[in-house]
Amino acid sequence: MNLRTLVTFAAIITGVLTAPKDVHLIAKSDNKTIDGVGLCSIRESLTVSYMFLGTGIERFTWETTNNTFFDTTVSDMYVAYLQRWGNLIVVAAGYTDSQFTVSPCNYLVVNGSERVFYAAKSTNDPANYSSSYYQVLYYAEEEDAPDDSIPFSVYVESADTTSSSIQTATLYSTDSSS
Repeated sequence: MNLRTLVTFAAIITGVLTAPKDVHLIAKSDNKTIDGVGLCSIRESLTVSYMFLGTGIERFTWETTNNTFFDTTVSDMYVAYLQRWGNLIVVAAGYTDSQFTVSPCNYLVVNGSERVFYAAKSTNDPANYSSSYYQVLYYAEEEDAPDDSIPFSVYVESADTTSSSIQTATLYSTDSSS
């Protein structure tokens, strides 16, 4: 095999391995109330949507070469990227450097950890959706998370193979003991 053939083959393989993938984000938790529930953003302002559990399941495109997650269906005017703004997980306009990676087991990782996501109610979000839905929050240290919040990991699953058993029903329970 000549060098040109090897370079062409390598480029084809690399393109296949790093092609964007359509994915869903799913909560994985010891708590049965939120385990298996899909993540979805709800618009809170013109260009910012906060992430919640149980309001549906959002299809993201995962750009594997730079570990960005984006949703082109949020707006006709801009691409919305999954981002971490302090303790908030949002889908917002404008590209930011990737704040997420994906572990070999397909879990979303922030700052080297999978167990940094928390589901919480009554978070004082602008449109008060958290009075009914669990909002997705980020805390590097468990002791910093709200007292009634539920820890979980985010599983990144191919949208082509997503199980029909993913929960998308509204989650009204605030009981975190299950």
